[in-house]
Amino acid sequence: MGKEHSARTIYAQFLGFWRWPPYSDDPAVIIAQYAALKRQIPLLYAVLIITACAIVLLYRNHAPDAVLTVASGVFIVISTARMIHWLRLMPAADAITVEDARKTLKRTTLAVIPIAIAYLSYAFFLDQFGGPFEQAAIAVCVVLTAIGCIFCLIHLPQAARLVHLLIMLPYVLFHLSQGNAAFVLIAFNAAIVTTLMIRVSQNVFEGFVELVTSQTQLALQQQETARLTAENRALAMTDALTGMPNRRVFLEQMEAAIAESRDAGASFFVGIVDLDRFKPVNDIYGHAVGDQLLVEVGERLRSLDHESHVVARLGGDEFGIIAPGCEAQASALGETISKALARPFAIGDNAFAIGCSIGFTTFPHGGTSAADLFHHADYALYNVKSNGRGGTCLFSYELAKQLLTKTEMETQLQIADLDSELSIHFQPSSRCHPARSAVGKRWADGKAQNSARSCPANSSRRPSG
Repeated sequence: MGKEHSARTIYAQFLGFWRWPPYSDDPAVIIAQYAALKRQIPLLYAVLIITACAIVLLYRNHAPDAVLTVASGVFIVISTARMIHWLRLMPAADAITVEDARKTLKRTTLAVIPIAIAYLSYAFFLDQFGGPFEQAAIAVCVVLTAIGCIFCLIHLPQAARLVHLLIMLPYVLFHLSQGNAAFVLIAFNAAIVTTLMIRVSQNVFEGFVELVTSQTQLALQQQETARLTAENRALAMTDALTGMPNRRVFLEQMEAAIAESRDAGASFFVGIVDLDRFKPVNDIYGHAVGDQLLVEVGERLRSLDHESHVVARLGGDEFGIIAPGCEAQASALGETISKALARPFAIGDNAFAIGCSIGFTTFPHGGTSAADLFHHADYALYNVKSNGRGGTCLFSYELAKQLLTKTEMETQLQIADLDSELSIHFQPSSRCHPARSAVGKRWADGKAQNSARSCPANSSRRPSG
């Protein structure tokens, strides 16, 4: 079975060698063939010019001067013109269409016919002049020129085969007709060698096609990889529900704004928008309605967006804003956003009025790092929420101090042992008539020795007599 398979393979290769190669339909291969020919066709014409000059030198003392001057001159002029045309006038491979490149390949194949016939006829005509040395030299010139042309046309196998057939077949027949055994042997040897060269050139061309095809496939895979990478990056940087930039982008843009503003000596502000009555809508009407409400909130915020603003969804019912400007501009934008989100949202048969609370901070007064700016805007938002929903607040360090004190107080109240730490004190009141005293509760928090702190969050006063 192995020997039979090998025999079939050899037979198929033998038949494939004699089969005329078709033109490729692959656009990438066609363009690659054109690019290779644009580099090599000028070399082919250079070979023809050298051959014409060599013929003049060989037969200058044997052939008529008129024949040498006119014939060789015509060959040299035409070859030079065609060389310049390919070097200067033919478009680059990246500037030609596939159809034009295909037409150029076919024209080049057809152009081989008159060139091969003309040069071979010229060589046969000169064979009648000169002695054995000149005849041997012209025979060698014909073979070497054919080999050079085949190499230059290696990326256009149709033209290479035409050169082989149009030169070597008449070449062998001509020397057979002359009857010189030495030249007949040279002719047959040249025919066999050039035939093997055609086989090798066919192998080279097939490898060339495989290389171009693999490069094309690799380029397509790279494009697909780049597309998937871009999609994944977009997914990683985009909120899936609203299509807005997400928290990650928001923080990256904040870092970029810090660097840019620090270099330019400019300021910008950061805002956090929190929807006020979103949770009841989401709980009562369901997540589908809640999601649609978030989408419409995002659309309203984007309708207020300026090209220099960054509007992102931070998560849940929170949105973030980064914009150039100072505190006054932040307040103005906050008012605009509050009015926009105060208008009812119509979703299906229902209308929802939610409103929003907004906390702002500015760079550099409200912080010099992304973490500080974000936390300080959140402080301002917390202040709005703790004082009743709706409105805008600008961060200040005094505000942060108050919030921190209040938070610490509430935390201590949660963990305190009020039965042992709470005490009642009586204090005379000079404003009361008749004389009375005020009763107040005091909480010893244990942080200071022999001291007591008034408990504003849990104190009460009432008159006693």
